Parts: sequence; structure tokens; C-alpha cells
Amino acid sequence: MSAQPPRDPATADTAGSRDDALLREAALDRALRRVLAPPSLPDGFAARLAAAVQRAGEPDSLRTQRTLAAEYARQAEALRNGYVRLQWRTLGTLIGAAFVAGITLTLALPYVRATWGGYGVLATAVIGALVGIGLGARSWLGRSSLWRGA
Repeated sequence: MSAQPPRDPATADTAGSRDDALLREAALDRALRRVLAPPSLPDGFAARLAAAVQRAGEPDSLRTQRTLAAEYARQAEALRNGYVRLQWRTLGTLIGAAFVAGITLTLALPYVRATWGGYGVLATAVIGALVGIGLGARSWLGRSSLWRGA
């Protein structure tokens, strides 16, 4: 009978295997505590720790709340600015792509009509749709964790 490698609790597929992994981890912790001695603390450590805690005093909840609110406001503003920047970039890209598509179609339509006759306009629409789907799929897969293997 071959021994199986232990499973990572984060990737376990059932609750039972997660429980088994947690039990094995707890057993390992107990065994390490028996074998390894905790480090020694310097003389007077407990007294210095108690004095430091006493000097620190009670946390000022109002000051903490104001600090957190200010940090939240800064982060929200940065997020809004980034979102607006993304909207402008997207709009610019769409306008640029529309102009390029219009110029390309204007230049290519006489050739397409001569090559495919009455089906030229349909062929142009199909080719445009396939190019759009291809670019969209490439963009989506570039951002997808499936494509990167993550």
C-alpha cells in the first residue's frame, strides 16, 4: 500500500479531508511543542511589557475613526479617478477604432464588391464580426485566470 502525500487544507475537496488535514496539523504542532523548547525571555520582560502597555493607554477611538475615514476617502477618490480615467481611455479607443474601421471599409469596399459581387457587403460584415469576436476573446482570455493557468 503506497503512502499518499498529505493534502493541503485550502485545496481539499471535501469537508472530511479538511478535518483530517487540520487534525494532522494539530498533531504536528503538539509534537513540535514537545521537541522544541520555547526561547528564553530576557530578565524583566514581563514588567517592561506591562509598563509599555500601560504607557500606551487606551486607544483613542475617535482619532482612529477619523484616520480610517480619511484613508477611506483617499482610497475612494483614487478609485473614482481611476474609473474615470478608464472610461476616457475606453471612449478614446472606441472612437479611434470606429474611425479606423470606417476608413478601412471605405478603402476596401470597392475591392470586396469586385471580388465577391453581391455578397461583398455580407462578407465584410462577417469578417468584421469575426475580427471583433477574435479581439474580444483575446482580451477576455488575457485577463482570465483560465488562460494564465493561475
